[in-house]
Amino acid sequence: MAGQLAQAHGGDVLALQVVVVPEPVPLDAGRRRAQAGRALLEQALVLAHEANLPVQTMTRVARGVGQGILDTAADEQADLILLGWQGPSRSRSGSLGQIVDAVLRDATCDVLVVRGDGAILPKRILVPTAGGPHARAAARLALLLAQGGGEAVTLLCVQVGPSTSQQVEQDRCRIEETLEGLAPEQPPRQRMVPAASVVEGIVQEAQGHDLVMLGVSEETLLDRIMFGSVPLQVAARVPHTILVQAYRGLTGIWTRRVTRTLLRTLPTLSDEEQAELRHALSQGAQPGIDYFVLIVISCIIASLGLLLDSPAVVIGAMLVAPLMSPILAFSLGLVLGDLRLIRFSAEAILKGVALAGIIAASIGLLSPLKT
Repeated sequence: MAGQLAQAHGGDVLALQVVVVPEPVPLDAGRRRAQAGRALLEQALVLAHEANLPVQTMTRVARGVGQGILDTAADEQADLILLGWQGPSRSRSGSLGQIVDAVLRDATCDVLVVRGDGAILPKRILVPTAGGPHARAAARLALLLAQGGGEAVTLLCVQVGPSTSQQVEQDRCRIEETLEGLAPEQPPRQRMVPAASVVEGIVQEAQGHDLVMLGVSEETLLDRIMFGSVPLQVAARVPHTILVQAYRGLTGIWTRRVTRTLLRTLPTLSDEEQAELRHALSQGAQPGIDYFVLIVISCIIASLGLLLDSPAVVIGAMLVAPLMSPILAFSLGLVLGDLRLIRFSAEAILKGVALAGIIAASIGLLSPLKT
């Protein structure tokens, strides 16, 4: 795939091997390791020559794989970085892995993250789009592949919910925005399909294509944690998926670096502390006698505070109420994707709220203080 893109773009392929040397060890010591792993590069070079592809090889010694890739791309003024990827992990944090994340954060060029066999020669390429620079980069690279082998490219907009004429027009504008400045020799197909969700629409349409090229999304952190990243969900269900990130300039790189620096200043918990916190919140999410007794007491105090029109008494009831523990456990369950913790904490919250409502209604009906 790298060779096909290079030929279509009139460029060369640089096959890179990064040899990692730990921090205390001098970088010069990595030369022996580099020589030992040279066989893999030689094999790639033989295959490239057999396919008549313009390929060069390089071995780089670095402290980390991601940093080695970034340094080489900067030194060689690369236009595109192509990375292999095993697929999404079980984490719902929206991470592609330590190496891929590092490259995506600081790359000074476009990046392709390839899941599946990169040697595939696709006949039909699907490019989902909702507008934006990453989708445009995906369409541009898909058209380069299509020009090299005559494949058909389909630009897809997924319509969630009832389709209206206004939504159809918006999707058409998104497709035109994606194709802006590309000027393909053969216009790609355009499809607008309704679906229950964006992921379902893409997965369903992907069944008629050999390859899906999907621009990385710019979802908020909360969206990625609660619902998972759309590209990762698609990649988990479609074997041949390529994630595309367009280069956004130095401003984007420095913005991400400043954000990471600020985040590092925030207090963090160790692994042991995180496990201890999770255990404590899990215990608090299981209601017992103490939980229900505190609910009754806090509800009585709060009801009396309302009847007496005393904010201080109501605040005192808030200090007694035990609902905060299951609420925190429910939040932790959402972050971790722990369905068992979510179920237990939600059950505790609903039971506590129901009991509080019954107690409050009873006090309101029986109290002689009501006017």
